[in-house]
Amino acid sequence: MELKKYQGAGIQFWRTNRDGTVEVLLGRRSSSVHHAPGEWSSFGGGRDVGESPWQNAVREAKEETAHRLADVDFRAPDFLVSAKSPRRVLVPFMYDFSTFFVEVKREPEGWPRLNWEHSEARWFDLKSLPTPLPPQTKAALRHWKWPQTTELAVDSVHQERRG
Repeated sequence: MELKKYQGAGIQFWRTNRDGTVEVLLGRRSSSVHHAPGEWSSFGGGRDVGESPWQNAVREAKEETAHRLADVDFRAPDFLVSAKSPRRVLVPFMYDFSTFFVEVKREPEGWPRLNWEHSEARWFDLKSLPTPLPPQTKAALRHWKWPQTTELAVDSVHQERRG
């Protein structure tokens, strides 16, 4: 039996605070999910047949962060999609996940409103990221070109686990 490669996409929301610090929005996976319960991650999931990576990312992010919020569409002026997106994590023969980076300029009222897949969502400074983080979230955060030069907490978490 041949294993089918997992294909998915998601959105990593981020913002710059008035003091110039960069924060990312992460969701804690609920205990009801089969993949990575209790881990903090960006918002995304598996690709449906015929979807582009961007369509996949938007659908999943809406399901997970805009539950029953019809007017959230992840486009300007509230959200800005980076031209540098996506960051792709590829594990040959097993895994293909694209993360799109979307800057939050203004949070729509009531957003984020989570579905059952996440128990909470919080903004984290890049220097104090929570653990555990799934591999695709770590890889995307580590390789993204952030608007300021900073050491990511994910780098020190990665070094601690190897040591």
